Amino acid sequence: MDRFGVEDISDDGLIFKVVFHLSQTTVTEMKYDSSIQSAQCGLGWLFSLERHPLHRPALPQEATTDQEKLNLDTYKLSMKLTEGFLCLLRTRHFTLDTITCVRSAGSRFVIRPPTNNELDARMIRIGDFDFSKPPSPPSWPGKPAYDFHITVELGQPRISVVKTILGKVEESFCTGDIANAKVIAYSRRSSRGKASGPQTFYAHASVLRKTGLKMDLLATEPECAIDLHQLNPSEEVTDSYDYESDSDIEEEDNLETPVHPSGHSDPPKSPALSHQSTLSQDFMEVAPPESEALTDPAESSESSRIQALQNSSDLKFLRMGRVIFLRSTAARTWRAFQYYAYFGDIKFSKLKSSYSGNKEASARLTEKGCSPKSMYRFADQFGLATLKEKAFKSLKSQLTEHNIVKETFSVFSSRYPEILEAEIKVLLSYYVENPSVRKGVAGMLKRLVAGETHIEPVLERVLLHGGVAVAATSIGKAKKKKVASDKI
Repeated sequence: MDRFGVEDISDDGLIFKVVFHLSQTTVTEMKYDSSIQSAQCGLGWLFSLERHPLHRPALPQEATTDQEKLNLDTYKLSMKLTEGFLCLLRTRHFTLDTITCVRSAGSRFVIRPPTNNELDARMIRIGDFDFSKPPSPPSWPGKPAYDFHITVELGQPRISVVKTILGKVEESFCTGDIANAKVIAYSRRSSRGKASGPQTFYAHASVLRKTGLKMDLLATEPECAIDLHQLNPSEEVTDSYDYESDSDIEEEDNLETPVHPSGHSDPPKSPALSHQSTLSQDFMEVAPPESEALTDPAESSESSRIQALQNSSDLKFLRMGRVIFLRSTAARTWRAFQYYAYFGDIKFSKLKSSYSGNKEASARLTEKGCSPKSMYRFADQFGLATLKEKAFKSLKSQLTEHNIVKETFSVFSSRYPEILEAEIKVLLSYYVENPSVRKGVAGMLKRLVAGETHIEPVLERVLLHGGVAVAATSIGKAKKKKVASDKI
């Protein structure tokens, strides 16, 4: 079994994908009860194919062609484990969760965790193949071959031991138990275009810096007591949010009063302070002595707050740090970035254009993760090259014939040449053969007339290249018809 290309390994080192080619000649020349093996893969396993006679009624005539010979037998595919990998399984460093094998002719097998008997034998049965269908078109010149696409998924049970600790760290995003930075970002947008619903996150600046984020670009104000910081009423809703098509912002039809995740319209209070309502009352009850009645009201109010905090038995510390107000990044985007900064992992949601209805699209906002477009924008803005590449790959992988027109002609794509170039290539690949794509492109003329000027250069390029391709295809079909009629 010859491996085709390089084995693909996921970023977390738990998913291994490999493709094997098996020529038709190799299969037919196998002897009964013999086997052929692949090279070693992954962390220590290989694959074995055995040939066995298939018990059938005698055929009226002896098989002569290679394909007829293949029809008479069955072939068993198994996964063999090396001693080293078996040791990793025995000691619970890893678990063998799933083995998926897809053959080019359509056979598919999904194998769940192996039994103890299979582990003892170091052999896991995947499935039987009869090769009754002809091989796929030659992947190698002159060698018709059967393809096996095999995916092995591992688990790490020992991670569950530290799940509680990781959970506490993630909770600190909201509680601020380990923080010297307070980040505020909007989460909703009304039909009138106003951003609202500011949410608060807490982080440690040293963790964020490890991603390459330059904190000085975010935190422009001097240090302050982040537990004392409160939003001004004017900051609860804003017209200045400059990303009108942010997929991570929740759309609301009528949002005049700010609504927060808790369901209340009151501004969020810092969860870092336990019994915050009691402390707030303390703030209100502390009054300056009569001798200080003529001091500056703002200064008096600040000193009253500090005094109240110092006198409170509920407060164990008062943290100094930076307050960062993200006025053009959605709360959902920031949370995904902060998770990535802390844990090195990021999850991207499906593109909004992939959903058929608004209700279905809105449901994605309840899931962890963020839009790859929103994260690409954030990473580009702050020079995070690695994260930008991850978002770019996710976006490209989600482009289909159903959403390519909408994505290519979006305002977002017009701002990023790298993304626009990739989308145009995908669109042109569908343009010739897909009438719905051509119809969608033609519909962009109405938007151009309506004043969406960012469409013009894209439309011109697509129509120019796409039109030439359509014409070439039409000419080719006409020539074929002419040749056929001449032969007649």
